[in-house]
Amino acid sequence: MKELEEGICSLDGVEANGVRGEDYGLALIRCSGKTVGFFTKNKVQAAPVKFTSQLIKENKRLDNVLVNSGCANAFTGQKGYEDAVWMSSLLDGKTGVCSTGIIGKRVDKAWIEKNANYLKDNLLSDKKGSKNAADAIRTTDSFIKEIGVQIGDVKVAGIAKGSGMIEPDMGTMLCFLYTNADFSQNFLKRCLRKAMDKSFNMIVVDGDTSTNDSVLLTSTESLEKCDKKNFEEALDLVSEKLAKMIAKDGEGSTKLIEVTTKEGRNNREAKSASKEVLRSPLVKTMFYGESSNLGRIVSALGNSEAFIDEEKLEIMIQDTKVIEGGRIVAEDSKIKELVSDDEIHVEINLKLGVSEATVWGCDLSPRYVKINVGYS
Repeated sequence: MKELEEGICSLDGVEANGVRGEDYGLALIRCSGKTVGFFTKNKVQAAPVKFTSQLIKENKRLDNVLVNSGCANAFTGQKGYEDAVWMSSLLDGKTGVCSTGIIGKRVDKAWIEKNANYLKDNLLSDKKGSKNAADAIRTTDSFIKEIGVQIGDVKVAGIAKGSGMIEPDMGTMLCFLYTNADFSQNFLKRCLRKAMDKSFNMIVVDGDTSTNDSVLLTSTESLEKCDKKNFEEALDLVSEKLAKMIAKDGEGSTKLIEVTTKEGRNNREAKSASKEVLRSPLVKTMFYGESSNLGRIVSALGNSEAFIDEEKLEIMIQDTKVIEGGRIVAEDSKIKELVSDDEIHVEINLKLGVSEATVWGCDLSPRYVKINVGYS
């Protein structure tokens, strides 16, 4: 496996750039090819989600993606939908539109038109183009999220944004993936679905699903004969790396937390157990405060869909056993030491079956409240 230094622009046929202003950002990615996508299951879908999902359904491909940050263009009615159509019309070809930011406000058309005209004349095919695009789509993100890998002849690269309103039930925040692998529409969508189920659908920051969640995968169609396993491995890897970046960058977070549930009765129960632990505000604040209160983890497990046999339950933190046979077996001082790291791995063994699920998330700090009180 080779990491691609130029991000999405490592692929021939992909050009990108982005700009940031005081309140808004705008990114343009030009790449013509087969496109598949998944979108939010929130019942209140943003105008760009409605427009772009229909555009892909009808045409099976895109030529560009135009992404604005600072304004979600969600809960804006017919006028908002017309704004999404208008944004798409600013560029030649089939242009998908995505937005992220404050809900209930319409886009600043004058600002977008001015900067879209600049971007379409100043697209880049190097690492600066990829980084500028990744930077432009940020809202409360504290760092840009991009990665590209090559396995054999197959290349997969992506950029993403996400920091709050993260617990997708289908897609996630915003993520734009590109590959040179030329496969059928159905195969691309099937692989993306599988990759998402192991990555973007397995992260929890605050338990909220956004109105704008979108994941797009576009093929440049330049590599006709390639290994399917290499493509799937590369897509899975890029998706997982981006998902973990999002979890680590949770608003106000100080720790990345990985929870793996093993030996569940089935996949649904294993996934529910891991997610319920990371969804719990009490567990999150336990990690932030570096507390020894393991009862919060046990309580969260009891609220999950998983069957729990207390006498069989085993929990390890940082590879150290802290719960065994229905009782806490580690000293308070040791537990506090284990949860003081910046990256924490929790392993829950239900000892009831063979199913396993890993979820990524973060702690909950006072800064999360401060960020969101001021986000308007």
